[in-house]
Amino acid sequence: MIALRGAVTCQNTVDSIGEKSVELLKKLLENNFLTAKDVVAVVFSATSDLDAAYPAAAVRANIQGFDSVPMSCFSEMNVKGGLPSCVRVLLFTDKEIVSPKWAYLDGAANLRSDLH
Repeated sequence: MIALRGAVTCQNTVDSIGEKSVELLKKLLENNFLTAKDVVAVVFSATSDLDAAYPAAAVRANIQGFDSVPMSCFSEMNVKGGLPSCVRVLLFTDKEIVSPKWAYLDGAANLRSDLH
Protein backbone atom coordinates (compact mmCIF):
# COMPACT_ATOMS: atom_id res chain seq x y z
CA MET A 1 0.00 0.00 0.00
CA ILE A 2 1.17 3.52 -0.83
CA ALA A 3 0.12 6.76 0.86
CA LEU A 4 0.15 9.97 -1.16
CA ARG A 5 0.14 13.40 0.45
CA GLY A 6 -1.00 16.83 -0.54
CA ALA A 7 -2.24 20.15 0.78
CA VAL A 8 -3.90 23.35 -0.37
CA THR A 9 -4.82 26.66 1.20
CA CYS A 10 -8.31 28.11 0.92
CA GLN A 11 -10.79 30.52 2.43
CA ASN A 12 -13.30 29.53 5.10
CA THR A 13 -16.31 29.29 2.80
CA VAL A 14 -18.25 26.29 1.55
CA ASP A 15 -17.31 27.14 -2.04
CA SER A 16 -13.59 27.68 -1.41
CA ILE A 17 -13.12 24.59 0.75
CA GLY A 18 -15.06 22.51 -1.77
CA GLU A 19 -13.36 23.84 -4.90
CA LYS A 20 -9.85 23.67 -3.46
CA SER A 21 -10.35 20.17 -2.00
CA VAL A 22 -11.60 18.88 -5.35
CA GLU A 23 -8.71 20.60 -7.16
CA LEU A 24 -6.22 19.07 -4.71
CA LEU A 25 -7.53 15.53 -5.04
CA LYS A 26 -7.79 15.75 -8.83
CA LYS A 27 -4.17 16.93 -9.01
CA LEU A 28 -3.01 14.07 -6.76
CA LEU A 29 -4.87 11.57 -8.95
CA GLU A 30 -3.52 13.12 -12.15
CA ASN A 31 0.06 13.25 -10.85
CA ASN A 32 -0.03 9.52 -10.09
CA PHE A 33 -2.24 8.28 -12.96
CA LEU A 34 -4.98 7.09 -10.59
CA THR A 35 -8.76 6.80 -10.81
CA ALA A 36 -11.32 6.39 -8.03
CA LYS A 37 -11.10 2.60 -8.53
CA ASP A 38 -7.43 2.73 -7.48
CA VAL A 39 -8.15 4.51 -4.18
CA VAL A 40 -8.52 2.48 -0.97
CA ALA A 41 -9.33 5.42 1.34
CA VAL A 42 -8.80 9.16 1.78
CA VAL A 43 -8.17 11.12 4.98
CA PHE A 44 -8.56 14.90 5.03
CA SER A 45 -7.46 17.23 7.78
CA ALA A 46 -8.10 20.96 8.02
CA THR A 47 -6.75 23.69 10.23
CA SER A 48 -9.11 24.86 12.96
CA ASP A 49 -9.91 28.10 11.11
CA LEU A 50 -11.63 26.09 8.35
CA ASP A 51 -15.04 25.03 9.64
CA ALA A 52 -17.47 25.95 6.84
CA ALA A 53 -17.53 22.57 5.07
CA TYR A 54 -16.20 19.02 4.93
CA PRO A 55 -13.66 18.48 2.13
CA ALA A 56 -14.90 14.91 1.59
CA ALA A 57 -18.45 16.10 0.88
CA ALA A 58 -17.26 18.18 -2.06
CA VAL A 59 -15.10 15.36 -3.40
CA ARG A 60 -18.00 12.88 -3.23
CA ALA A 61 -20.25 15.29 -5.10
CA ASN A 62 -17.75 16.40 -7.75
CA ILE A 63 -15.37 13.56 -8.63
CA GLN A 64 -16.91 10.56 -10.33
CA GLY A 65 -16.52 7.28 -8.42
CA PHE A 66 -15.73 8.79 -5.03
CA ASP A 67 -19.23 8.26 -3.68
CA SER A 68 -18.12 4.75 -2.67
CA VAL A 69 -14.57 5.53 -1.48
CA PRO A 70 -14.17 5.64 2.32
CA MET A 71 -13.22 9.17 3.39
CA SER A 72 -12.87 10.92 6.74
CA CYS A 73 -12.25 14.51 7.81
CA PHE A 74 -10.32 15.55 10.93
CA SER A 75 -9.13 18.71 12.60
CA GLU A 76 -5.44 19.48 12.21
CA MET A 77 -3.33 20.17 15.32
CA ASN A 78 -3.22 23.86 16.21
CA VAL A 79 0.55 24.48 16.16
CA LYS A 80 1.95 27.98 16.72
CA GLY A 81 3.41 29.27 13.49
CA GLY A 82 1.70 26.57 11.43
CA LEU A 83 0.22 27.29 8.03
CA PRO A 84 -3.34 28.63 8.47
CA SER A 85 -6.34 27.92 6.24
CA CYS A 86 -4.92 24.62 5.04
CA VAL A 87 -6.60 21.39 3.93
CA ARG A 88 -4.31 18.36 3.89
CA VAL A 89 -4.99 15.00 2.27
CA LEU A 90 -3.59 11.51 2.71
CA LEU A 91 -4.69 9.13 -0.04
CA PHE A 92 -4.13 5.36 0.19
CA THR A 93 -3.79 3.16 -2.88
CA ASP A 94 -2.83 -0.44 -3.58
CA LYS A 95 -1.63 0.49 -7.05
CA GLU A 96 2.11 0.21 -7.52
CA ILE A 97 3.61 3.64 -8.10
CA VAL A 98 7.32 3.70 -8.83
CA SER A 99 7.82 7.42 -8.24
CA PRO A 100 4.96 8.90 -6.16
CA LYS A 101 4.20 12.55 -6.78
CA TRP A 102 2.64 14.76 -4.12
CA ALA A 103 0.32 17.73 -4.71
CA TYR A 104 1.01 20.89 -2.72
CA LEU A 105 -0.96 23.78 -4.19
CA ASP A 106 -1.21 27.51 -3.65
CA GLY A 107 0.18 28.65 -0.28
CA ALA A 108 0.65 25.05 0.83
CA ALA A 109 3.55 24.66 -1.62
CA ASN A 110 5.70 26.26 1.09
CA LEU A 111 5.19 23.16 3.23
CA ARG A 112 7.38 21.13 0.88
CA SER A 113 10.36 23.18 -0.24
CA ASP A 114 11.94 19.99 -1.65
CA LEU A 115 9.24 19.85 -4.33
CA HIS A 116 10.27 23.07 -6.10
